[in-house]
Amino acid sequence: MKSKPILYKVIPVLFIAEPFFKLLAFKINTGFSWETILYNIGSRSGLVDVFDFWLMFPLAGIIILKINRWTYYLFNLTLFYIIYRLMTFQEMDWPYYSKNPFLYNYVVVLISIAIITMTQFPYLKILFFNPRLRWWETEKRYYTDIDANILIGDKFIEGKMKNISLSGAYVIFQQKLVPTIENRNVNKLVFHLDHDEFKLGTEISRSEELEDGLALGLKFSNISFIQKIRLLKKIKKLKRQYR
Repeated sequence: MKSKPILYKVIPVLFIAEPFFKLLAFKINTGFSWETILYNIGSRSGLVDVFDFWLMFPLAGIIILKINRWTYYLFNLTLFYIIYRLMTFQEMDWPYYSKNPFLYNYVVVLISIAIITMTQFPYLKILFFNPRLRWWETEKRYYTDIDANILIGDKFIEGKMKNISLSGAYVIFQQKLVPTIENRNVNKLVFHLDHDEFKLGTEISRSEELEDGLALGLKFSNISFIQKIRLLKKIKKLKRQYR
């Protein structure tokens, strides 16, 4: 099974769990009952106080669960705020009520800074900006080998759809059709799957020249909710056939 890099699994968990580690540290350091600890924390009900204690770290963790260009910027912004709060912390101040922020917080932030620093290198940063390189997000494809037509402008061109997934399809065309397809936008893919006709909007995600034709990797785009449900049902049926 395709797996997300381990760091991008661990970091969200560390961030989301931070408030609970903070509560545990209060318990260990003070010896107070849980009721007393929660009462004292609940007495700080200001919006900023609540955000700093309960939401500051988990928000960063939730953001980094999904890797794309927007989470890249949002995670950096949230991390900068966390660093600012750590640097401006004063002894016995909220939200730690100790001489210094807890070691756990420093470790999580240092790991995150290291990751952000590494992602400044082009070959790592591009994971956030190019979805094709995020191998763990690609849908499993299923063999079909059925006739399919693509619509370019107002002209349909025949081909063979070799496989399909929820996110796209792989279609092969004959050599004589290559000049017609190259450097053109594919508007729609039309095919029959299990006796049902599908007309799905597509974009060319990649192309490959073959000895006897041209292969296109097509990404489905601008398809309706109903179309997604219909396609999902057919994909599930194909999935059962491959078990």
